[in-house]
Amino acid sequence: MVKNREDCCGERIKGAQNHVGDSKAGHGKDDPMCGTITDTRLGSVSTISCNGLKGRYVTIIIPGRRGILTLSQNLALGRPATQSSSLKEYGPVKAGAGNAVDGKCDGILDDDSCTHTKQETEPWWNVDLDCRHSVSTVIVKNREDSCGERIKGAQIHVGDSKAGHGKDDPICGTITDTAPGSLSNISCKGMEGRYVTITIPDREEYLTLCEVEVYGTPVGAC
Repeated sequence: MVKNREDCCGERIKGAQNHVGDSKAGHGKDDPMCGTITDTRLGSVSTISCNGLKGRYVTIIIPGRRGILTLSQNLALGRPATQSSSLKEYGPVKAGAGNAVDGKCDGILDDDSCTHTKQETEPWWNVDLDCRHSVSTVIVKNREDSCGERIKGAQIHVGDSKAGHGKDDPICGTITDTAPGSLSNISCKGMEGRYVTITIPDREEYLTLCEVEVYGTPVGAC
């Protein structure tokens, strides 16, 4: 997934190529190409399927012209994450909260790529962004091997309070797409806060997240 800038100049990313491989020759430009970005809308998220291409390096280039390349940073990547519980069958490591912010977008639970709570009332997951941010977009990757419908109605909260494990913070959106492997792109329209929380309200359920990405800008010193 590639997130375009959203303040201006979205057209600059048009035609950017994604390469995957093991060579750094030509700064990775000689590695096989797996796709091209065509969506230039401000804040657009381009999902490029690489069909199993293998390699150590991922390179994005704008070929054949002089230009400026700008990519948004995932604020949640590697940040501390917690969740209401971990399913005993998988354990705190294989199904731990950190699996949703490890940069691994594989949607297969058995690949140690996803979180998994116990079945409980209003399960939750939370990430600490370290300081306050104006959050523009939260992207949630659903499990793709089975049980995609469990994420239906999950709410995304953004705020500064951990009261109720973040469930008392304002809601910026709700997940409606339950297709296996779906990517839900939730617009938070600049809501400010240090914490992003995902919860399934008003029912007993499992909560499984295979990746969570957060985009925005810092508010003040960070």
